[in-house]
Amino acid sequence: ATTQAAFEVAAYVTDRLQRFSGAKPEDADARAKHIGFCRRFAERAFRRPLDDEQAKFFIEQHFTDGVAPEEAVKKALLLILKSPRFLYLGVGGATVDDYA
Repeated sequence: ATTQAAFEVAAYVTDRLQRFSGAKPEDADARAKHIGFCRRFAERAFRRPLDDEQAKFFIEQHFTDGVAPEEAVKKALLLILKSPRFLYLGVGGATVDDYA
């Protein structure tokens, strides 16, 4: 069920990517806006800011040359939504803090 829901959310977002990211296809900074959207999505899903290592793993690795922006966003969202950090509160050794 969680996998099906993740696919549905990823499809919904990528179909409306311009609206969610604020990036038009002709924008020079469209890639940065897509990455920024994915980072905000992950931070809200994980209920805390991402560190650089997490941002690289969950988001930036998907935005390589030759990959369509929609495909990169879809891959990032699927990884975020299927992550135990999202599905199970408290996973990852996080202690109780202001974000929790």
